[in-house]
Amino acid sequence: MLIKKLSDMYAPSGIEDQVRKTVIKELSAFYPDYNVDNLGNLIVHKPGSKKTIAITAPMDELSFLVINDSDESSVTIDSLSAVKKNVLENISLTDKNDKVYICNNVKGSDEFCKLNSIKAECYDMCKVKKHYSKSLSEQLVYTTQCISNSDYIIGKALERSVACSILCNLARNLVDSMFEYYFIFSSQNYCDRKGACVATNGLKIDELYNLCGIDEDANENVKCGDGIVIILRDKKYVSSENFAEKFSKYNNKQLFVTNDYVCEGGCYFRQKDTKNCISVAFPIKHMHAPNEIVKIEDIKYLEKTILEIILP
Repeated sequence: MLIKKLSDMYAPSGIEDQVRKTVIKELSAFYPDYNVDNLGNLIVHKPGSKKTIAITAPMDELSFLVINDSDESSVTIDSLSAVKKNVLENISLTDKNDKVYICNNVKGSDEFCKLNSIKAECYDMCKVKKHYSKSLSEQLVYTTQCISNSDYIIGKALERSVACSILCNLARNLVDSMFEYYFIFSSQNYCDRKGACVATNGLKIDELYNLCGIDEDANENVKCGDGIVIILRDKKYVSSENFAEKFSKYNNKQLFVTNDYVCEGGCYFRQKDTKNCISVAFPIKHMHAPNEIVKIEDIKYLEKTILEIILP
């Protein structure tokens, strides 16, 4: 199962090599024309005519950065994205060399952790406390292993794992389409979507679809099992409502309006023409926690819907 394989990988922002190699292996037989740019974005191109469509999916995952190494057997870490305090106590993290760190002493009075607020003690694989030779800026990720049943997938990094899996399946299904496509597996999504912004810059694209996850816990109107989520920008920016009409015939969808322009796929290219861009998401329960939950029904429906919309 590709989602499980991608979920279990170590791929923080800027170190997405494992995911990139796996995607290339999945698609190289269908698309020998692919490119990896200097930022690490994987851009798979399918030549065609009449219309040019791009679909993006992130390759990285939430990570924690080592920012202080003053204690022999512990480090101070900071999250590269907002993380709720209550999910971090006694959670184990790992670096690229499989060293184990266990969070403790999570400080702060508000719901989300702040800089210098998380302490992590160092252990070996047998959970024996140990002093490691550590480097500042080392990135740590959750150690959770992905599991699934007939209804749900549970694991870490499900935004990248599900989105990349869907994009791989879409690419395989569009080999014989007359349209031109760019399948963009973007790096550094957790660094203000830096990778996708660079990857799409300069491409002559008629339509752009950004595949992503959305936090069910943080958005009371979004529910797992209720279908895909169409993310619209607030009208005080540039609205995507006209573009969203493509989804109007689908009953199994949810609408989410945001005034955060970074959430909108339109920021990825040609901001003057953002009506041709939209983010399409799947709900994630406990997003950014060690055990995220995604409903398989939502994954299948998102893949089916996007495929129908971008086919000629």
